[in-house]
Amino acid sequence: MADAPPPRYREPKDAPSPFLIANLRAWQAMTTSTTARTEATAKVWRNGLAGFVTLVLSALVLKGPDISSIATPYKWFVIGLFVLGICAAVFGLWCALRAEAPQQALLEFGKLMDEHGSMAEYDQDLASSSTTMLNRARTGVVVALVALILGATVWWSSPPASSDTQKLLITTAGDVGNRQLCGESVEAPDGHVLIKVNDATPPVAVALANIRSLELVPTC
Repeated sequence: MADAPPPRYREPKDAPSPFLIANLRAWQAMTTSTTARTEATAKVWRNGLAGFVTLVLSALVLKGPDISSIATPYKWFVIGLFVLGICAAVFGLWCALRAEAPQQALLEFGKLMDEHGSMAEYDQDLASSSTTMLNRARTGVVVALVALILGATVWWSSPPASSDTQKLLITTAGDVGNRQLCGESVEAPDGHVLIKVNDATPPVAVALANIRSLELVPTC
């Protein structure tokens, strides 16, 4: 049985126009430089994220101890949001580093041609991988900003933690009945107890002979 004749190919009616040739050359130049442009963009993001992570960590080191002044339920929300923000920022930085410097492996020409078809296609796949990592870096930045902003908002709007200092409740005996004073004990001069009821008035001196009972209370 004779072999089938080769298929006949139709020649184009006209030669490519100068406009099409110029666009094909521009396309080829653009695809050739895609990897370099992606790596340059990733480098900018990597530098920005490195500065952002450094700034956030420095701020937390300086202001972190102040979080202990927040009431307990809100304090853990703030800590959790800040930890999430830092982790997301570090993840974004790692993705930007991967985008700038993709992981290298020992390549074989035959295997590379089988998997990609050409060197140009290999460069395109490499640029596509870097772009994917760069998009993940952007996502990490968005998550970090949202978490840090929410953490700061909860911090600023949270009530302060209650003081662990116990108050002194004094019951005194008087001519017209018992009287109670509640506040912080400032000092105890001879024969008296000096108690500070509030910040607006000076401490009150109570003679020990007039004290009927003393009691420590968590709050007045």
